[in-house]
Amino acid sequence: VAIMKRLDAVQSVVERGEGWVNRDKKENDGIVMATGSVMTGAIARSAAIFCEGLLLEAVQEARIFPDSKTFVDMPMLDDPEVILKAFSQLHPAEVKDAVALRKFVEKWFGKPGDEFEPWEIPDLKLAPPQLMQIRRPEMREWALAINKVWSTLGIKHKREVHDFQHRYSALPRSNGMIVPGGR
Repeated sequence: VAIMKRLDAVQSVVERGEGWVNRDKKENDGIVMATGSVMTGAIARSAAIFCEGLLLEAVQEARIFPDSKTFVDMPMLDDPEVILKAFSQLHPAEVKDAVALRKFVEKWFGKPGDEFEPWEIPDLKLAPPQLMQIRRPEMREWALAINKVWSTLGIKHKREVHDFQHRYSALPRSNGMIVPGGR
């Protein structure tokens, strides 16, 4: 709801032609980013699903997931235009039915986190010299066990995120990253 209110406020500014908006340009018909630029290309295509519209609104209002982040973390299994066309063909009762809506989402979207694969931290040392200097064996083992957790936190985007950017809410990153606590 807060996002929709913000988008409404931005749209109002766009319609009035205030500030940084040039009313004569066709680009003003898109989603305006925080920088004031209008989204274009792959970002705009994925934003049509993950940032605005009736599908996002229906999913969030139906509360078919435990949190509001789950849906936007789900990669699309087809192009956004195909998904939006399929959604537009649902009967209004199906859009309001949480079970039917969830089936629709499960058909057209993958699991959150499917866009990641494990990444080995290149400079990770499982037995760094600083920890090996700990004299008490039980404390050293504890410190080494904690240090080993780092090896489970590295992830990177799969190639598909780069090849099909318009199907993901994430901006593709070439380098690996540490994500403590999951996605």
